[in-house]
Amino acid sequence: MIDELPFLKNGRKGAMRQSPRQRPVLPPVKSVKLRRAIPLIIIYAIVQHYLWAAMVLWDTSTTQITAIATLNNFAVIYYGAVNLFVVAALATISAFVQERRTAIFLMLPQQFILPLSAFGALAAMWSGHFADGVIRPHAFLIADQAPAVLLAIFHTAAIIRLNGHD
Repeated sequence: MIDELPFLKNGRKGAMRQSPRQRPVLPPVKSVKLRRAIPLIIIYAIVQHYLWAAMVLWDTSTTQITAIATLNNFAVIYYGAVNLFVVAALATISAFVQERRTAIFLMLPQQFILPLSAFGALAAMWSGHFADGVIRPHAFLIADQAPAVLLAIFHTAAIIRLNGHD
């Protein structure tokens, strides 16, 4: 039995080194390749959804953030956090799927969530207050909430562009 151990040469203890010709050759490791370059705006949305999910689980007061509060109208708090995590995970998986239509299909849940957040941001801009009721000037709200709206617009454009590529 001891003679069968690979680090023993001719059954002798202490013979740890083998000549280079006797070393076993390992099979090549398959590398995981991205299907194509992923637009940064999609990566940004993925990271943002992971972050939101983590923050909602960490502190439930984050559900009053304007972009998240709109989503919580549709789900219980913890269900919303799990939903955000699943949406981000599906979009992450889409980066590794070779079939273009399947990859775009995996990004559709994210494409559904982003406009909801954007509509919440637009409602805050229009009404003059955040989702938690804090009143601010319209210019302040536009400057503060514009990234949520722009993210939804540019994410949509990136998915349309991905769909057009062969």
